[in-house]
Amino acid sequence: MKGIACAFEGRLGKDAQLKATSAGRAFLVMSVIVGEDEEAQWINVSAWNDHLIDLADHLKSGVEVYCEGKLKMRHWDSAEGPRSGLQVSASLVQPLALIGRSKPKAPRAKKDAKADSQKPLEFADGTDARRGDDLPF
Repeated sequence: MKGIACAFEGRLGKDAQLKATSAGRAFLVMSVIVGEDEEAQWINVSAWNDHLIDLADHLKSGVEVYCEGKLKMRHWDSAEGPRSGLQVSASLVQPLALIGRSKPKAPRAKKDAKADSQKPLEFADGTDARRGDDLPF
């Protein structure tokens, strides 16, 4: 995708919306305000990566986020006439409050047999893996 590589921090103006294309591909849409007072800019952000969809519950209005992606100027017609705005296709969206926290791990499946730390490793054919006969040196 063409565009200017960018990275910025800002605050969500409203909750991120989970949407889908007509083909069923999910994506997130959010509005991020960057800067303060007269210099503040609204940036429309769309996130297409599947792992970003999992963040939807954390992306609520007012949350500070860090975004990376490709910046483009978008133009469209509205009832008020021609309009334009900044659009970012994000490759990374990270709520600042979650940076540095470990991602919750899925529970592991229980194994029937426990490994014996004192038992030597074996190859699939049952021979001892510590045997050095096949080493070229």
